[in-house]
Amino acid sequence: MESTPGKNFIKVSSIIMLIGGPISAISSLQGMAASAQFDRVIPIAVSWSLVYLLFLLVAVYQVFLGINGVAYCNVPEKAEKLRILGTICLVLASIVMLVNMITLSQIGAGTNAVTSIFGLTMPIIFMVGADKNYRAQTEDNQDEDQDEDQYGDY
Repeated sequence: MESTPGKNFIKVSSIIMLIGGPISAISSLQGMAASAQFDRVIPIAVSWSLVYLLFLLVAVYQVFLGINGVAYCNVPEKAEKLRILGTICLVLASIVMLVNMITLSQIGAGTNAVTSIFGLTMPIIFMVGADKNYRAQTEDNQDEDQDEDQYGDY
């Protein structure tokens, strides 16, 4: 089987998300457990439990995306599915970064730039790989269509 052009982009970012997702989920669960205390000590516009619930849901989605990425990184027929899943992850990561910046600015703390950049970088790398696979798949389909038109049905 021939390797797809975006395989390594998808596989590496998926493995990193598979490692980082459970760590983020555990951190989110710990935050949810302490959210009542946070609400009393550090008030923000919404409950801390909602913030940590959002973080938990995104962490679970990253694990889901990582599993799909590892499973389908070299399957050209799944390139469009991976592009859609990657786009959703990129949107969710952007929302998490925005919520993180807003909540931390409300309490007067600086944001962690490394975490924010890393949180967006993995979905972007994933999307680059998925897009490469998608483009290769559509080019292959166009080549097959041209071959059929050229030789006709015999």
